[in-house]
Amino acid sequence: MDNDRCFKLKRDGYSCVKIEPKVYDLLTKEELASKLSASLISWQQDGIRGVWAEVDLIHSHLIPVFVENGFDYHHAKSNYVMMKKWISQKEPDTLPPYASHYVGVGGFVLNDDNQLLVVQERFSCSPHWKLPGGHADLGENIGETAEREVYEETGIRTKFQCVVAFRHMHQFRFGCSDFYFVCLMKPLTLEINRCQYEIADARWLDLETYISNPLVSAANRHFAKCYLDMITTGEHRILPAKVTRYTNKGYDLVYSLQDRCDDELPHESETGFKL
Repeated sequence: MDNDRCFKLKRDGYSCVKIEPKVYDLLTKEELASKLSASLISWQQDGIRGVWAEVDLIHSHLIPVFVENGFDYHHAKSNYVMMKKWISQKEPDTLPPYASHYVGVGGFVLNDDNQLLVVQERFSCSPHWKLPGGHADLGENIGETAEREVYEETGIRTKFQCVVAFRHMHQFRFGCSDFYFVCLMKPLTLEINRCQYEIADARWLDLETYISNPLVSAANRHFAKCYLDMITTGEHRILPAKVTRYTNKGYDLVYSLQDRCDDELPHESETGFKL
């Protein structure tokens, strides 16, 4: 087949190809339709298994061309849509689905008087006391998330200590699942300066009072009991350790039962919150 009629793309390690948005600048809608149709035939003959197509906002008028050629939506972000098509007739579709989980973090902040830092959200369906926290940003470790979120919501500076417990919940926002990590935090300051936009109230509550408070959910009550069990049954904690990444470039944090934290762990990532 005439190569000028087809996209010239390099296959990846999975024998798939990806169409980048820059190619659309040189094509009309009709030219894209012709070139895409010819390319799909050529790719199938060459053993290409799947095709990715990233379509940015300024080229969104081209999305029907991909739909007409059998592409499905894979995921969307604020500035693009990713579409995909499995073209191998010899193998089942193994293109990976998009991310299925959120990662949330709650800061379990205890002061020297055994008081727990708790908040009431401004926009909640009913009043309840919960741990300050929120979702992890891209590239952010859970300890960094806890430190950042606690500060943003309450004005309290903290230091990550260990993971107390985590919850795995399904059918969460937009049908995704959710990991929620409860992190024991050491307060570095004590004066509360709550976020006026998100937090209706923030205060220090005696831990036992918190556990028996009717405005505390079963899950948060359970987290508090997990902490009490942890400090009465032994010295081991769920702590991060540096483990070399599978690419042998850099490392990842692996959380397991340990008796001390790696002193050389980074405090912040490139996108992390800086104290």
